[in-house]
Amino acid sequence: MKRLTPLVVLLTLTLGASNASAEGGLMNSTPAQRADLQNTFMKDKLHLDEATMTKIKAINIKYAEKMEPILKGDENQFSKMAKGKSVMAAKDEELKATFSQDQYTAYEDLRDDLKAYLEAKLK
Repeated sequence: MKRLTPLVVLLTLTLGASNASAEGGLMNSTPAQRADLQNTFMKDKLHLDEATMTKIKAINIKYAEKMEPILKGDENQFSKMAKGKSVMAAKDEELKATFSQDQYTAYEDLRDDLKAYLEAKLK
């Protein structure tokens, strides 16, 4: 198994690429595929209503699209990691503003589950 790049390690919190085989799945997935997987997971695990899901879907696709050029770019890994971290921080702020406090806390607690779920789906 090859060593994970810092960007891939950073993205494990939200995109689920925690090993070399999942990294290939991540790199070959589209923003829509990644957002759809996140949507499904969040709806199932956080028991979100339709009004909240409409907002979450928009957030997930927005940030999956923002992450796309970072994932596929030619920049060095340090630069990608810094940009990815910035994108994910902005996404977390939007999620926090959208979720109730309990939902956001549950989301934070479920990040490892999200990582495993996406990893399995992206293989």
